[in-house]
Formats: sequence, structure tokens, C-alpha cells
Amino acid sequence: MGSMKSINTNKAFTLLEVAIGIIAIALIIGALQISKKLISNTENLVALNQQDNAWDTSSSEEGGEEESSGLPYTSGLVLWLDASDADTITEADSTVTVWADKSSSGNDALAPASVSNRPTYGTVDAETFPGLNVVNFESTEYMLLTNAINLTDSTVFVVAEQNGSNGRVLAAATANIHYVRYRNSKVVIQDDGFNGYTYDITTYDEKIVVVANDATNSTRELFVDGSSISSAVTYSGNITPDAMGYHNGQAQGEFYAAEILIYDRLLTSSEIDQMETYLSDKWNVTLDGL
Repeated sequence: MGSMKSINTNKAFTLLEVAIGIIAIALIIGALQISKKLISNTENLVALNQQDNAWDTSSSEEGGEEESSGLPYTSGLVLWLDASDADTITEADSTVTVWADKSSSGNDALAPASVSNRPTYGTVDAETFPGLNVVNFESTEYMLLTNAINLTDSTVFVVAEQNGSNGRVLAAATANIHYVRYRNSKVVIQDDGFNGYTYDITTYDEKIVVVANDATNSTRELFVDGSSISSAVTYSGNITPDAMGYHNGQAQGEFYAAEILIYDRLLTSSEIDQMETYLSDKWNVTLDGL
């Protein structure tokens, strides 16, 4: 009897061990299947992410919005002064001393040593770029660019408002040239060859002015608030601005500057439209021509 009991006990242990082994194998197989699914899902997510990244890159290259800057286009950008970015403004004695260039050119706008000739920074009033910071140039206040920008084919964008009778937004410091000038409710453009034209703006309000220079065909086109004002104007001179609020040895401010961009290439009509829309949305300026 004793030996029979021992045999039955051994058999029971053997069956238990077999059962445990079967369960263990089943658990291992299940774990392997779950791991396989997890690996497959991970690979799918990686593939989708790579597709998204590839789409973002192609969109940027084709003119989609640049994530790093917010601008629709940065190719050819040689000057970008943006008053909405307070980090680009250096102040001393409640005046602006440096307005840093956000392009890769490092062509900062520098104020003179005299405090009385420096512009100020901040909001103006409920009518002028309401609630938005701008650089305010009064009649004797000016800034000079670190280097003159010598351009042939080019596109210039100026977002500003006249606050007096005679404001040189972009000009030549030592020559009688003004590239974007407000004078008695007019926008005036003039190049190194003394070729230019004038557009009546009738009121002192925010304007987006675009000057597109086609050196190949010796023509220039002016846009104001989305409308083409004058096209195929013959010119012989280049654009070489190096001053803001300063012209031919004289300080002549009288404007609020919001944003200034210069490209060393002639943007297409579609690119100009997108830039105007971007600036309009940013500065709350109504476009009449788009």
C-alpha cells in the first residue's frame, strides 16, 4: 500500500508539472505575440512621423510658412526689422539704441549717441497700430543701418504710418535719395538714378508699401495696401538704403515703423500677395487690392 501511494503522488506531481509547463509556454507565446504587435505599431508610427516630416520640409521649400521665423518666405531675406519682437529692441534712457536685424545678415539699425536723436519704442494710441508696439521716429530722430544694402533685383516691404509732413522711412544717409518716403500725405519712391514716382495716400494711417525692383528689365512696381499703384516704371539706379529717418545728412523722421523687410530678389506676384496677407494679419492693416 505504501508503494502504491508513492506512485500516485509522483504521478500527480508529474501531471502538475506538465500543466505548469503548458501554461508557461502559453504565456510566453502570448507575450511574444503582444511584443510583435507593439513592434509593428511602433514601426507604423515611425513611418507616419517620417512622412509628416517629409511633408513639412517640402511645404517649407515650396514657400510654406517657415516654422522657425513665421515668415512665408525667407529665401533672399537680407533685412528684417520687426517691432513686434521686443527681444530685438535695445533701450537706454527710454530710447531705442539698437533695432536688431532678424535676417541672417546681422544688419542692425543703430541710433546715434545723442539721446535727443533716438526714436522711442512702445504703443502709440488707439488709432495707430492699436495695442501693438512700434518704433516712433519724431522729426530729429533716426537710425543708421550697420551696412548699406546694395540691391539690384529686390523686393522691399515697409509697414509704417506717417506722423508728420516729411518722413524718410528708408533713405540714403549721404545722398539726396529716398526709397520709401512719406511727404504731405504721399508715398514717394526715388532711386539712385533720381527716377521715382509719388502716390497720394490721402490720410495718415497704417500702410503696407511694397517696392518690387526688376533690374533685368529696368522697371519698378509700387504696391500700397495690396493694390498695384504704378507698374513698369523705368529706372536706372539701384536700391542702396542705409538710413531710417535720415536723408542727405539731415535727420527727418516723422513716422511710426512697424516692420521693414528687404529681399535681394524679385519676388513673384504670388509671393508678394502672401507676404502682404501675412503683414496685414499681423498688423491689422486692411488690404484693398487682395
